[in-house]
Amino acid sequence: MIPPTGEYVTMTRAPRLTRTSEQGQPASKHRTAAGLAMDAPPAAIDVVGLTKRFGDLVAVDDLSMTVPAGVVAGFVGPNGAGKTTTMRMLLGLVTPDAGTGTVLGQPLSEPHRFLRRVGALIESPAFYPSLTGRQNLRLLARLGGFDPSRVDAVVDTVGLTTRGNDPYHTYSLGMKQRLGIAAALLPQPDLLVLDEPANGLDPAGIRSIRELLASLASTGTTILVSSHLLAEVEALCSWMILLNRGRRVYQGAIEGLGADGSSKLLVRTVDPGDLSIVEHVATAHGYTAARDADRIIIDGPADFGGTLNAETMRRGGVIRELAIEATSLEERFFAITSEETP
Repeated sequence: MIPPTGEYVTMTRAPRLTRTSEQGQPASKHRTAAGLAMDAPPAAIDVVGLTKRFGDLVAVDDLSMTVPAGVVAGFVGPNGAGKTTTMRMLLGLVTPDAGTGTVLGQPLSEPHRFLRRVGALIESPAFYPSLTGRQNLRLLARLGGFDPSRVDAVVDTVGLTTRGNDPYHTYSLGMKQRLGIAAALLPQPDLLVLDEPANGLDPAGIRSIRELLASLASTGTTILVSSHLLAEVEALCSWMILLNRGRRVYQGAIEGLGADGSSKLLVRTVDPGDLSIVEHVATAHGYTAARDADRIIIDGPADFGGTLNAETMRRGGVIRELAIEATSLEERFFAITSEETP
């Protein structure tokens, strides 16, 4: 089972998660880096202490993270947070300076043991402009030792059936991204790693990529996708890893980003004079309440609404409107990263 909420890690020092569990107690050897029980589905990615330096720059700093098998995991963070470098290390393109882990159950240090089960699109896809989409894919299949009969299947999967025989240089940016994903699908991967697949696309192109990834996820493929389009991540992903300055500051189910009660209750009463009752009830329970014209705004969790309504009625007040304003992923993202930036 994937935990309902995730883990926050302060930037003062990112702990090695093999040492402590999510509750801060000594971790069992039967748990992964994220604290997931080993009788849960095995992790597709599980790394501990991953570190990469480029001269004086620490691009990835003691990073521990887990991606459970079968999820669509969003990998987000500000520009320069270390997302692409991490993905390159996971794919054996960059050698870590420190850290251990596994990808699809195989040692991170031996990428030849797992790469045939991994599809990847890192940065911009590279194809021969004069060759057709299908010809480019057949060439890649031959070079990679993949079944060439897969070409037509992946072209259909990414929605390029009618354009597969057109030269690559005639493709729009969205079509080029789709062809890049098609190339990543040639090995029938158990894990798909995509770095900014919707980068530079217009809204229609972004939507088509989102629909494509949702379709792939429905087949059970684990997907790790980096993106700066937080609304798209929120719509697509069930798991989230948030990086800032090379360190992980959040990991877990995407709902967990709001698990700290970061929502607001917007309350109006039948008699405006009863707003003082609502305010009193909220503050008595330890929540901040402020008046805004004809309503009270309470910084509190959605499940406080029932208690608020009942206690207001017991005191003679009647609530006529109670709305929940949940904090968006974008708001939580900026709140967390600003908290962690000196």
